[in-house]
Amino acid sequence: MPDVPPADVSTLDGRIASARISLSEDGARYTAERVFGAPPLRVYRAFTDPEDLRVWFSAGAPEGSKRTTCESDPVAGGTYLYEMTIPGFGGVAWHGT
Repeated sequence: MPDVPPADVSTLDGRIASARISLSEDGARYTAERVFGAPPLRVYRAFTDPEDLRVWFSAGAPEGSKRTTCESDPVAGGTYLYEMTIPGFGGVAWHGT
């Protein structure tokens, strides 16, 4: 993959995105579709590079939240696991293929 500079998240404009969430009929799965103001390779890296994940994944979480796991295996059939602890709430995890 070509070298892609990190995103500039120093301004709100660097973080603006839109999202659409669709829930499966049985309620067991969801699909999240987002549009980002960044080139596709930069977005891909943000979701697959552990260092990038650690930067943006917990952005906007309550103060004191801690990322405990940030894993991504960006191959066909690969898995991802993101976990964090949120003060007053406890642990929460996102995972899938």
